[in-house]
Amino acid sequence: PLSAYESLGRRPRCGRCLPYARSIVEEESVAA
Repeated sequence: PLSAYESLGRRPRCGRCLPYARSIVEEESVAA
């Protein structure tokens, strides 16, 4: 899940503000 935030160059601060990042995290959670 961190890769989604690493791509942004920052650690997660507001997941609700990043709906696309949230989708990536959900996909990685399923793949993990």
